[in-house]
Amino acid sequence: MKMFQNCNTQVVLFGLLTICFAACQTPSNQQEDNVQDSVLATDTLLGADPNAQIRPNSLPESNLLISLDDLFTESQMKEWKEKKFMALVFDSVRNDYSLLKLENLPEFTSPENHENLHPKAVNTLMVSEDGQVGYEFNIKKIPHKKVMFLISNSYMQKEVKNIKNEFDYGFNLESGKSTGFYIGEQFYRLNAYARKGMENDRPVEFDYILELDVKVEGVRDIFKTELSYIPYFDDGQVRLLFVGDLDGDKLPDWIIDNNYKYTNVDLSGVLFSTKASGKGQPKPISQQTWGHLRGEELHSEGC
Repeated sequence: MKMFQNCNTQVVLFGLLTICFAACQTPSNQQEDNVQDSVLATDTLLGADPNAQIRPNSLPESNLLISLDDLFTESQMKEWKEKKFMALVFDSVRNDYSLLKLENLPEFTSPENHENLHPKAVNTLMVSEDGQVGYEFNIKKIPHKKVMFLISNSYMQKEVKNIKNEFDYGFNLESGKSTGFYIGEQFYRLNAYARKGMENDRPVEFDYILELDVKVEGVRDIFKTELSYIPYFDDGQVRLLFVGDLDGDKLPDWIIDNNYKYTNVDLSGVLFSTKASGKGQPKPISQQTWGHLRGEELHSEGC
């Protein structure tokens, strides 16, 4: 259980500025370069598309992708009472991931019996200005391991261990760049590009597009699909949080972070499942669910 001693603790949202450091090394199974076909494509995309919509969108609310950095309300924990969660856990010693049942993870302590809340709900002793009590998931810290996300959907319900992440967590892909990796004979190539134009007599990039192109090199194209489209995404970039098999079909599933630098959009992490499409293509199935206390002024209970 988290204890807070500062009565004036505030939870404030800051815009995240992600920077791709030149010192970062690209793993040996990845290729990164200037994308010639993407550069040519952007020449034909002049100006922001006035009808453009953020994609993906309208994802099922019943599918959950949750960060443990958030605090949740009693109503959220009631809503999730019957939910079965899987935990995506990173092992810093083995440098791999596992998908484990939340119910099997060790607890901080035996929580009070909240029969109307999720069994793993525990009071944080934090209260918002309107009197809502903050709750978190009762998960004990495990040495060398960190729970990255909690996941609840119908495609990822079995435990899987020793999962490889094809990228370093948080890998940035700015427009005009490409990266990729092999799984067997198939090459997965990510292209990032933008709609270009002029604003106040200076060149700017408007809309950001992240595209996945899968092929057997020199043989045939498998498929090409759009993972993300972000209107008015000036000078931004998408972060790749996780790429690996979570649904057991031996194809990579995806968690990406749409880092909306200058846009007023409360959407960040998006989870894709290949099993959900039935065609081996990644299909968006859930967007990150925020805690309802996110950004509100909180104080320690009893102060």
